[in-house]
Amino acid sequence: MTLVPDPVNAGTAWAPVALLPYPPRGRFTGNMANQTHPGRDPATAVDVWLPVYNASATLGCALESLLRQTHGAMRIIAVDDGSDDGSGDILDAFAARDRRMSVTHLAHAGLVPALQACAERSDTAFVARADADDVYLKRRLSLQLARARADDRPALVGTGVRQFPSAMIGGGMRAYTTWVNALGAAGHLHRDRLIECPIVHSTFLFRRDAYDRVGGYRDTGGPEDFDLLLRFVEAGGTLASVPDVVTLWRLHESSLQKRDRRYRPEAFLRTKLDHLRRLEIIDGRAVVIWGQTHAGKWLAEQLQAAGTEVAGFIELDHRKIGQRPFGVLVVDARDYVPAADALHINMVRHLDARVFFREALGRAGLQEWQDFVVMQ
Repeated sequence: MTLVPDPVNAGTAWAPVALLPYPPRGRFTGNMANQTHPGRDPATAVDVWLPVYNASATLGCALESLLRQTHGAMRIIAVDDGSDDGSGDILDAFAARDRRMSVTHLAHAGLVPALQACAERSDTAFVARADADDVYLKRRLSLQLARARADDRPALVGTGVRQFPSAMIGGGMRAYTTWVNALGAAGHLHRDRLIECPIVHSTFLFRRDAYDRVGGYRDTGGPEDFDLLLRFVEAGGTLASVPDVVTLWRLHESSLQKRDRRYRPEAFLRTKLDHLRRLEIIDGRAVVIWGQTHAGKWLAEQLQAAGTEVAGFIELDHRKIGQRPFGVLVVDARDYVPAADALHINMVRHLDARVFFREALGRAGLQEWQDFVVMQ
């Protein structure tokens, strides 16, 4: 019996987990792409892509949770991205005792190259993502696969999530998790996909053919998960989520979200704008921006630089009405009659503002994702 951090009360309690003895330390570099899954049915086989970089403190717990999945036809494709903290040895030890794992050791190159390496070593119809610091309840893959094989054949399926440890959960992260879980349950993943990434990356389960069709993971300088999700939608794919909370999302100070420039607010804004441009929803139209916020002004600057007319800012704040940022008049939302030929974009990050925006434009007979978009 070995003690590992309790994933629910991490930092305050320890839980016993039965582990098989580790074999002698050594390097195992394997590739099981040409081997079959145990009990494999090609229609239901799942490869779990697990990029790992210096995650020795949490990796064992993540692997144990993945290897206990009730879905039998699964395989872990682990890529060690040049770890120097013993993570590679942990991966080799688990692979030596469980034939459902393959491990490849590479020089450190970053998350996207590691994910691309996983793709090169994988051949299943369905792919699940996992992170080396999260914990997965045993029905995660079976629930997602059942949803993915439903008649509507979604390209991407997520799960409900719970964050831990509680000491690390700030107001913003708590609000995001609540929003993600409610969004999936309400079926608004497609509609609200630009507000934030509507599915947490470490819960992704997607169709491999859909992944290949959109070109897979790529390094754009922004969030690779959000970029992939939006390209699934652009290619006609649908999004879904199982409401069950089967992913425990570990928060810690060294996470990529806290230290990597790709996950800063401006990188997310740029990813959103790129999506709108690829959809050609802006082409040839003036844009009206609802909210003279920092993000709203960023958007105006980007649009004007690309030659798109910004026809106005719409505001409820009396202090801003009448101003002219970037030479664009700020108009009172209470007096504004929506222009039918413009694209209206909401840039106010507040639920009440989104409701006001949707109701005002709906009353004017305008259609969401045709005449207006909620971007914040």
